Amino acid sequence: MCFVKSFGWYESPEYVFIAMEYFPLGDLQLYLSSPLPEKDTQQITYQILEGLSFMHDNGFVHRDLKPNVSFFAYPLLNITDICRTFLCNPKNRTGG
Repeated sequence: MCFVKSFGWYESPEYVFIAMEYFPLGDLQLYLSSPLPEKDTQQITYQILEGLSFMHDNGFVHRDLKPNVSFFAYPLLNITDICRTFLCNPKNRTGG
């Protein structure tokens, strides 16, 4: 599992633009129009869970993970849309 590379940001008086890595193979949603082979499904699921585990272990939560924000750089899946990610306060964490 990888995370999208950011090349920096650029500001205008009204907007902030984030320059990110380009993924010519598109997002995961493009591949879900027909059933995937079981092995591919297992690999994708493992990569998503591995990425989320890494984020959670480091105190981050992605609040909008869905197929159209997970991009392929085959054979790796990349988690994107980091604007919907936030850092949790470790003192407020519950559960095990």
